[in-house]
Amino acid sequence: MKKTSLYALLLGAALIPADAYAGGFQLSEYSASTIGRAFAGTGVAGDDYSAVAYNPAAMTLKNTGMQAVATYFKLRGHAYNLDEPGKDEGLLSTKVTVPAFFAQYKINDQWHIGAGVYVPFGLGTNWKGRWFGDTEATDSIIEDVNYNLSVAYKATDKLSLGVSVIADAMHAELTNYSARNPALYSMMEADSFNVIWQAGLMYEFNKNTRFGLSYRPKSAQDLHGDHDISPVGMNGRVHTRLTLPEYANASIYHKLNDSVALMAGARWTRWSRFKTLDIWSTANQTGADASTGAVDEGWKDVWMLSLGADWYVNDRWTLRGGIAWDESPVKDSNHRTARIPDSSRVILSVGASYKTGNWTWDAAYSHLIMQKHDGYRQNFDFRRELNTDMISLGVQYNF
Repeated sequence: MKKTSLYALLLGAALIPADAYAGGFQLSEYSASTIGRAFAGTGVAGDDYSAVAYNPAAMTLKNTGMQAVATYFKLRGHAYNLDEPGKDEGLLSTKVTVPAFFAQYKINDQWHIGAGVYVPFGLGTNWKGRWFGDTEATDSIIEDVNYNLSVAYKATDKLSLGVSVIADAMHAELTNYSARNPALYSMMEADSFNVIWQAGLMYEFNKNTRFGLSYRPKSAQDLHGDHDISPVGMNGRVHTRLTLPEYANASIYHKLNDSVALMAGARWTRWSRFKTLDIWSTANQTGADASTGAVDEGWKDVWMLSLGADWYVNDRWTLRGGIAWDESPVKDSNHRTARIPDSSRVILSVGASYKTGNWTWDAAYSHLIMQKHDGYRQNFDFRRELNTDMISLGVQYNF
């Protein structure tokens, strides 16, 4: 077993930063309208029910209703062999849809309750066929699903407070060929569960200007699963501890006039928690639970900064756009792997909403301009180029 195998399984390729945006494998695609403004004004824009996830205090901006969102990611990329140009070039092709669902109920003018299902961390990558890095990665999947119960309290005319209890469930899969014997194919699956919380506040300076701040703590995941190696039929159990990072998000909304609103956002994520990861497995000749070696990751803390605007065309139509800078936690080329070839990126987004009766239909498109980079690893050197696009569709019903 290659010592990076389970590590790669759990931390993933970070190629769809679903926040496919935040550096690493953090996601924030819970709202089509929020995606349309490149994540500016998350939660405090008040145009849908995604505050349940972004900032529970901002639930006081809406009454009773629900929404469903589906975000489609399409990623294509190439990896070029720097040691032997032209040999077994890697083609990365990923197509995945990430859903989210929210509902909330206004108890009275002070209290709101809400619930949501969404994916704050995740990825899905597929390197096609045999390629020069297939001992590092072929397929990778991470699904970190959150089941959220939230409550908001309007303490004063200006201040709202909110808190959430979150059931955090993770599933991960990895496949790759063995570095010692390329004829051997390795597949691992692992699962874990944890309960965490989130808190937020929102302050309304006046009816046209408001500020929100939310904080989500770290989530320690103890993953346990199976490891199978074919065609020799070797299998065993595998486990490790993975800590998903804490993050804080600040957002501001300001309505200039009846037609235009401006928004901004800043999010900090403590990815520096990924320093080393020790992996234990029984998939070996003795069948004993043994460490496969601590892996040095050395990630860094990162920021995502965004600006966006809404144009209220009329009572039915709203158009929007935004731009964001999303920093990668991978600090240098020596820490960039085939499974985590992450890079900093610029996000360009546009979107629109259409209201009819109690229904609102939302749509957004984003394009990620990702930095090209090289990676220098023990087994191979590579250059990676990626193109990423995202389409998000949402529907709301206001009771």
